[in-house]
Amino acid sequence: MIEPIADYVIVGGGTAGCVLAERLSRDGSQVVLVEAGPDTPPGATPANILDIYPSSQADPSYFWPLDDVKTGLEQAGGVFRPIWRFGQARVLGGGGSVMGMIALRGLASDYDAWSSSGCRGWSWADVLPYFRCLEADVDFTGELHGISGPIPIRRVMPQHWPQFLHVASRALAEQGHQELGDMNGEVSCGFGPTPKSCTPAERVCSAQAYLTQEVRSRPNLRVRTGVRVRQIVFEGKRATGVVIDADGGSQIPARTVILSAGAIASPALLLRSGVGPADQLRSAGIDTVSDLPGVGANLQNHPMLTIAAHLRPEMRQSRAVREMCSLWLRYSSGVPGCPEADMAGNILASIAPSAAASGIGGVGATIYKPHSLGSVRLASADPYAAPEIRFNLLSDDRDRQRMAEALARCLGFLAQSPVREAVTDVFIPDPSWPMRLGGRGPLPAIKNEIVAKALDIGLLRRHLLGRNRLDVDALLRDRSAVDEIALAITGLGGHVAGTCRMGDIEDPATVVDPCCRVKGMAGLRVIDASIMPRLVAANTNLPVQMIAERAADLVLADGNVR
Repeated sequence: MIEPIADYVIVGGGTAGCVLAERLSRDGSQVVLVEAGPDTPPGATPANILDIYPSSQADPSYFWPLDDVKTGLEQAGGVFRPIWRFGQARVLGGGGSVMGMIALRGLASDYDAWSSSGCRGWSWADVLPYFRCLEADVDFTGELHGISGPIPIRRVMPQHWPQFLHVASRALAEQGHQELGDMNGEVSCGFGPTPKSCTPAERVCSAQAYLTQEVRSRPNLRVRTGVRVRQIVFEGKRATGVVIDADGGSQIPARTVILSAGAIASPALLLRSGVGPADQLRSAGIDTVSDLPGVGANLQNHPMLTIAAHLRPEMRQSRAVREMCSLWLRYSSGVPGCPEADMAGNILASIAPSAAASGIGGVGATIYKPHSLGSVRLASADPYAAPEIRFNLLSDDRDRQRMAEALARCLGFLAQSPVREAVTDVFIPDPSWPMRLGGRGPLPAIKNEIVAKALDIGLLRRHLLGRNRLDVDALLRDRSAVDEIALAITGLGGHVAGTCRMGDIEDPATVVDPCCRVKGMAGLRVIDASIMPRLVAANTNLPVQMIAERAADLVLADGNVR
């Protein structure tokens, strides 16, 4: 079965795909948005998707079943080794429907570095107008901020902080960090309230913001969910549509195919369709349409770790507040070969809005500018087989050094007065705790109350924490132990990028040019986090929305679809 020809078929209804569907359908162009996961329609969006706290992370139906994910740290020793589940969203709205909605842009230097590396038109001066057009910042105005866009940006300001954040703020200032009201302002290093894409009541991801009921009513826009794209159809070097798994394998013909499936699925689909390193394609039994060695290479992610702290009652966040109140910190590691503002820290007053979790705060660290690179490869030509994902996390010595130093900083912060007086015990959290302790309903509530009371009793708390409990003072005297623990507890962020790298067309590693066109192909673009040549110093949701806004203008300026 062959459907009517579309001007654009967008593969992937995630953060970028929803933006593109709205932008490209404004002028009457025929647009089809195809998403493998479930819909989140206006008026019937699931409660766990709308939840301002990311309780949707506990629902496996919103994620791809990825079987072959290697961090590169599988053999790391230590009794603290957690099982970090790597998740890629499979739901309309993508990562924005399941993540924490942290709304950081990155730094001007990030985008200027893109531009100087061959991504002309992507400097800070080029991208700032697109950040402004998509934002509705409720706290700040001026030339750096938008106030009328579809994405609300807000912060929990100091007058609403739980006491632990006031204590943390004083401690950070005493360490010499600059207090910033606006983490999206001009100053790169310092700390302040975490900006988030939400209202006081619910999250606002690309699906809610861009695919409103009015937009969905456009006769020239079709949103197809629960439909998987098997491969791209080519005539020579021109993409002419996609094959989907509906109706026994029907085709959606299109003048332009846009991949917005993310930094795992977009390169995997290119590879399955014959676009990628020719030797890999031959090994998988796939005919080569175009030999592009950069497809699937340059995989990047933000390594991160978290230390939990049981808080004294007077320090805790109110149970009535469902969102995560937090401080964000950017700082420079000072490690040779690493840029300024290459590290991030975050301080949580509560890891989840439940009785037990309300007594547990957190101190985290992230390498915002990692050097370690991984890859996405095909395990087979089977369109339903998960790709092989190798992150090679901390494979670069500079990353190992920074992660160990970050853990030492976290421990030093927890040992610092007045933070020391605010906590009872410090421990390595089980990564599943926030989800297990954040459940709703009568049974989870009863279990949480029991756990909460147990955690407030010293002997029971120490029994429950067991070997994961840390002696902060002892560790600060034993740097080798800190290094070992840092290696053991570092995990994967949800900020996957780089596998369809944008760059100068003459660079052999380039996959897409600065207009997001796949090199050497016609009618084929990639627009999502995979085109980032280097990760930005930020969580990726807001930058990807900017990429889609900017790229939509570039697509429309080409005028090549009619």
